[in-house]
Amino acid sequence: MINNIHNLNPSENSVLNYLDIYPDNNYVPDATYWLGRAYTAKGDLHNAKKIFVGFQHDYVSNHKFSNSLYELAVIEHELKEGKRAIQLLK
Repeated sequence: MINNIHNLNPSENSVLNYLDIYPDNNYVPDATYWLGRAYTAKGDLHNAKKIFVGFQHDYVSNHKFSNSLYELAVIEHELKEGKRAIQLLK
């Protein structure tokens, strides 16, 4: 799922471990969303994009779905994918 797993900080490792241990827990969508935000904050836009794309696929009815669209649009803009960013915001 994630590239360069050795470059993760302890909190990112903890979230990934949580997701592995408790894949059916009610907090998995929130943990997934915040993992994407953590990657975005540290500038790891490619992994953040993977997380948010997966989030949108897996959690369509989640209350953070619209936030994830915005986060992905920002990432697409940063990655010079302006047309894709605009599509996400429509």
